[in-house]
Amino acid sequence: MSEPARTVVVVGPSGRNERQFVLRAGTLVAICGLLLAARSGPSGSTSGDLAPYQVRLVELAPSEQRIARELREGLTEAETSRARDGRWPEVAALASDGVPPFAVDPLAPDLHWTLTRDGSTLNYLGVSDRGGPSYLLVVQEPEPGNGDPPGTPPDDVHHVLRDGTILHVYACVRDGAPSSTAPTSRPWLDGWKQIVADSPSKEQK
Repeated sequence: MSEPARTVVVVGPSGRNERQFVLRAGTLVAICGLLLAARSGPSGSTSGDLAPYQVRLVELAPSEQRIARELREGLTEAETSRARDGRWPEVAALASDGVPPFAVDPLAPDLHWTLTRDGSTLNYLGVSDRGGPSYLLVVQEPEPGNGDPPGTPPDDVHHVLRDGTILHVYACVRDGAPSSTAPTSRPWLDGWKQIVADSPSKEQK
């Protein structure tokens, strides 16, 4: 009686090596994925897209968040004044109009504001006389013949005045007083953190 026929699959050495390579590669990819997930934290974390000199508004202390929001409000008032009068308002004028954070603040009575200029760059600087956080609003107007193209969409950095002028604006915070009160267009070089809301840009000019 003859034995039943059997089918034998013969895999050459090259086929076996290829299968082992695929298995090892798959294992390596899985391990890398686990390590990346462990390092990046919860799925809702977005801190990985921040530059070293940036901080999200929601990551600031509550008191710092309040001042940062008031900075945005004060900037809007200052931009309105600039568009109307052709010049940036002094701190005293903003304070007399009750514009935060330049007006007297019972929650931050030790925060004092100054305005300094250097050509097309101006800084509204708030320094605490008790060593608390300092705040800075940097505004850069375009140099003649060297500005952003018309139609540049507004965002955290680009603000557009009613006359079409495109400004570069940075709202910043730092621990303690800055090493210099001279106006600056690159505050991150002196330890300032740029406050961003949603989609920070990692490239600064």
